[in-house]
Amino acid sequence: VAARKRSAMSSSSDSSSSSSSEEEKKKKKKKGKEALEGAPEGHCEGQLDGFAPGQADGGYFAAPMAPLVASDDWQDVSEVCDLAMEGMSLGEMLESPTFRLFDSMSAIEIMDPKMDSGFNSGEDMTLERAEALGIVSTSLTYEEMVRVWDEVLMFFLLWLDGHTIVQTVFSCLYFHDLQRFVQPMPAFGAFADALLAACRAAREAVMDANIYDDEDFLPSLFNI
Repeated sequence: VAARKRSAMSSSSDSSSSSSSEEEKKKKKKKGKEALEGAPEGHCEGQLDGFAPGQADGGYFAAPMAPLVASDDWQDVSEVCDLAMEGMSLGEMLESPTFRLFDSMSAIEIMDPKMDSGFNSGEDMTLERAEALGIVSTSLTYEEMVRVWDEVLMFFLLWLDGHTIVQTVFSCLYFHDLQRFVQPMPAFGAFADALLAACRAAREAVMDANIYDDEDFLPSLFNI
């Protein structure tokens, strides 16, 4: 008798839970229909945000719709920017009240040859172009070597200060082909060997200490 009672109670609880779940599903469907009926014209189920379906022959991507954002949330500042641009001088900029100097670290200055890789990229100095223009040579005088070495040592210190090695030490065109341009000059070859040994020792010392951050030192050699 007890077993029958328990089975009867469990079956009744199962039926009540299933009926309540069915009622919840019906309520959700009803709410969904009411939401679709109250939605703006042209916005239907399956529509991609910002595009109207079934227009002309292009389907979803035929013509863009107005953004589904209240117009009060956006303000056209084109006129303000145009007026400000007329009174701005070279080097000035517009900034928002929440602008931080940290944001400028990830910004790119358009039309700046050092930052905008698409601007005047044909003027980049390559080893072949430098050789054609006579910038690199295999017969430097000692005075010319000293000037080159002074620049390279400055770049070495910049690398230790947190810059990448490809933008500092290896920006020297002579290091792009040591056998061809440096080996004919024994003094330059000795300097190159000493500098590369110093780079290797400094990198190993910093990595063994393992107390640096990315802005302090960049150990990556970029597969050089």
